[in-house]
Amino acid sequence: MSQMSSPTKSSNVLKLVVFVGIGCFLLALILGVALGKKPLVRYLTLQQAKAHGIELQMDDLEVGWGWARLTGVKFGLEGVPSMQGQAVYLHVTARGIEPQRIDVGGLKLEVAGSPADVALQLGHWTRRYPKAYALPVVTRGAQVRWRPTPGAEPWANLSEVDIEAQPPGRKLTAKQAKLAGLEFGTFEAAWSPGATSVTLGLGKGKPEDAPIRAVVDHAKSPATAQLTLEPVAVGYLARPFGTPPVDLANVQVGAVAFATLNDDGSVDGSLKVRLPGYIPPHPPELAGFVFGEETRFDTKFQVSANHERATFTESEAQSGAFKLKGGGSAERHPTHARVRLKMVGHLPCNELAKASAETRLGKTWGPLLGGLARGALSGSVGVTVEVDADTRKLSHAKLVKKIGIGCGLKLPGSNLKLDLPKLDQIPALPNLPLPVVVE
Repeated sequence: MSQMSSPTKSSNVLKLVVFVGIGCFLLALILGVALGKKPLVRYLTLQQAKAHGIELQMDDLEVGWGWARLTGVKFGLEGVPSMQGQAVYLHVTARGIEPQRIDVGGLKLEVAGSPADVALQLGHWTRRYPKAYALPVVTRGAQVRWRPTPGAEPWANLSEVDIEAQPPGRKLTAKQAKLAGLEFGTFEAAWSPGATSVTLGLGKGKPEDAPIRAVVDHAKSPATAQLTLEPVAVGYLARPFGTPPVDLANVQVGAVAFATLNDDGSVDGSLKVRLPGYIPPHPPELAGFVFGEETRFDTKFQVSANHERATFTESEAQSGAFKLKGGGSAERHPTHARVRLKMVGHLPCNELAKASAETRLGKTWGPLLGGLARGALSGSVGVTVEVDADTRKLSHAKLVKKIGIGCGLKLPGSNLKLDLPKLDQIPALPNLPLPVVVE
């Protein structure tokens, strides 16, 4: 019997050791809270911040049962160097180690970078830390300043900013907003963390209905993001993108970007840009080709892991039946970006001759002679547009246009045709506004 009871005794001894170990740990924890709780609470606070992707520093800390007050606070988001903030204090009310409410006083947030850079950085951060959007942050009278580049004049100033609960997320309201030098009065933004995605919106209303919105689906592997810009005046985008004003202030632009956020930091996706109601300037001979109600630009893109280079492929610019196809690249530097594009298109010679005849000769003789010319010509006119632009001085961008004539004259009653002279370059097209080609 004694031999049979030996395993049972060993098991009881093991349980006793485990219980004693747990008891000692709990006693040490209680003593740590009672006798030296500030170091312990500081450690737990920094660990909780780190778990939510927040890099936190503080000058001092006060603690009590169920609360902690941090003063002289500085913070940033991991992997988002474009955003840095500071606060006079953070008062955290917690249940256990889970914060129930975070009151922030004297909050100042600085953002430096183009919307494209900030969106990429925030997209990857959101993929890694989606639960951060559920933190119960509340603040009153905060300030936000956004600069296109570090040290530049802010293009956006938000003052008297309040953040409050708007289930299931948070709502930001600025009582005074100045964007691109214009007073906008109140300004709103909101974010809503979902089970598999996070939605951010700029503008009044729900995030999913805002004029500028982003949806990051962090549950996918790799994560995906969709950014939407409802039509807005092109002039408003000049300053936030760090570019000088362009001569298209009354033209609107809308865009949708789909992106895959790869684990190595690179991004693959597609971009669709629309300029509703806008047709680029063109010579009269192209009047029969350039028509419709909008100009569009579609492309696929790949962004390097360090976000310093973007490659554009399968790019297409189109206004009516006038199309240019090609690709290019954009290289990002600390203060600017350099864009290179090469776009090529072809215009049928017979359609060009018909359009030219109708434009030059009017509605009476134009269709008749245009029809004859249409039946007599073959081949096409090649149009090549090459762009080399620095975003700091778009007005001095290099824009090379080449027109190659490859038209032939059909001989009546014969399959033979007589080739007309080919010209390597004819400076006939006017300068197209760069945003139509580069955007």
